[in-house]
Amino acid sequence: MIALVDCNNFYVSCERVFSPHLNFKAVVVLSNNDGCVVSRSNEAKLLGVKMAAPYFQVKAEFNDKIIAISSNYALYADMSKRVMTILKEFAPIQEIYSIDECFLNFSGISVEEIEIRCQDAIKRVQMWIGLPISIGIAQTKTEAKLAANLAKKFPKRFNGLCNIYDFDSATRDKIYEKISAVDVWGVGKKTFEKLVKYHILTVKELKNTDYKNLKSLFSVNLEKIILELNGVPVIKFEDIGCKKQIMVSRSFSKPITTIEKLEIAVSKFCERVCEKLRNQNSFATTATLFISTNRFEEMYFAGTEEITFNATNNTLFITHSVLDSLRKLFRVDLTYKRAGIILSGIREKYVIQNSLFDPIDEVLEHKKQELMKTLDKVNQKFANSIELASSVSELSEHLTRDSVSPHYTTRLEDIIKVK
Repeated sequence: MIALVDCNNFYVSCERVFSPHLNFKAVVVLSNNDGCVVSRSNEAKLLGVKMAAPYFQVKAEFNDKIIAISSNYALYADMSKRVMTILKEFAPIQEIYSIDECFLNFSGISVEEIEIRCQDAIKRVQMWIGLPISIGIAQTKTEAKLAANLAKKFPKRFNGLCNIYDFDSATRDKIYEKISAVDVWGVGKKTFEKLVKYHILTVKELKNTDYKNLKSLFSVNLEKIILELNGVPVIKFEDIGCKKQIMVSRSFSKPITTIEKLEIAVSKFCERVCEKLRNQNSFATTATLFISTNRFEEMYFAGTEEITFNATNNTLFITHSVLDSLRKLFRVDLTYKRAGIILSGIREKYVIQNSLFDPIDEVLEHKKQELMKTLDKVNQKFANSIELASSVSELSEHLTRDSVSPHYTTRLEDIIKVK
């Protein structure tokens, strides 16, 4: 059996832990530059606030009915780490899927014991961290996601825990008949639009579909989803693997006009994208830099530069290479509104390709790897306290964060004081 654990309205819930006055109020958390809504409380959902809605529209429509908070990703990442550390104690295998979700593999454990462990997990996370979580139990990952959504949507009915196999086959079909196929894990909007053409609108209809009739129209991923909805586990824990492409980008609230300030921003992006690369224990062979001006201006410019290299996840090397390309792309007569880095050609194992004319010092390469490990350990413990000299914190002046909360768990001066 498999369980999917999902933190309810995660970013909002993190804010409420340290600001109890936000409880039972319509609260939204905004993306970088306070651009759009990335998390909503249940109260905000009831008002009709849509996910990813531009904040200026939400503000105009709801005005003083909602409380908007700027995103505090350092806080959310730390809270996520604490939750995941607790959850891994309840199952033999844990797979962290996102900042607020993880799968737990309970193979070889009785259903009764699984439910007891999941109930204990809900209580412990609430007691130790203060965050509400929902858990779905099923035989496959796809059904576990559906079960978790039911537990979240109907808290009074399930009390945070839904075992989809507590229902017989006929009852499950009735439940699936009321859920849109677009809500199934792995079915995106484009896939759903194609399914509608073949009169497949609900989870039940998708579950009962003969994939052979659709094989030429859809990817093999849809076949896996159909099998999983029928209780056949085909998406293994190792199947997700590492991301094949990692991107960090941002729009600036104030246009950047100088190469120096753009270098600061791009260096910060390189730090973050390399950290993500190392977090999944992988290495990249290609970096793509892109910069652009405001698309609504008459003189619009978007430039890209692709850099290839031997497989690496070294922040210093990648940043140096990207900054060299940035200086080639930069034009002094333009003001820049957006920039970003994409790493691709990603592989899970570090491969050193020896050159006949430029041999690699493997001892030195090992030391560089150890340096990156040390860098990550220090920054995880002390909230990104070590930065590249080229990425000093002046970047913050180009971000709009009008209502950001303190870094309660990662910055000493922000720790709550009890008087």
